[in-house]
Amino acid sequence: WERFASFNGLENWLGIPLECSLADAVSQVLSLQERLAFQRDHDALTGIGNRGLFNRVLKSEFDRALRSHTDLSLLMLDLDNFKQVNDTYGHACGDMVLQRLGALLKNQVRQYDIPIRFGGEEFAVLLPATSCWTAVVLGNRILQLFREEVFNCNGSEFRMTFSGGAASLALLEYDAKNTCELIKSADDALY
Repeated sequence: WERFASFNGLENWLGIPLECSLADAVSQVLSLQERLAFQRDHDALTGIGNRGLFNRVLKSEFDRALRSHTDLSLLMLDLDNFKQVNDTYGHACGDMVLQRLGALLKNQVRQYDIPIRFGGEEFAVLLPATSCWTAVVLGNRILQLFREEVFNCNGSEFRMTFSGGAASLALLEYDAKNTCELIKSADDALY
């Protein structure tokens, strides 16, 4: 098998070396599963959650909020004039802006809040047990910190802003309490 594997380039097939012990092999498989789960749930550029994670967690947090009669808020953010950054300074500079906002979101929210790269230059933060007012305060604090960031690209400096909107479960009409309405309400507030 070892000769066959070597001849056909299969030494590390499934990521497990042929000469390792069973315990090592199991450990490597578990490590690989953890890495794959992280990659499945996180945006490769920003390191924060992705849309797939958002969809799964939103449903469970929404159901938990209804069961426990607590609030759930959603903060939506959209970078202002982001296309101009890519067109003027290049996509590498645009990526830097996205990474900085992702890092800022991760550092400014509580451990159990879920920052997400919703898509493109859109971000979201799912805020369990949080009122809409508190979500707005958080959004304003993050906006102020983001405005202070100075981006240096290709010998030029610039600053960025974003537009934001917040919605909460408590503010939805009783017959409209579903995840789609929460997203729509936050998105409407964004615009």
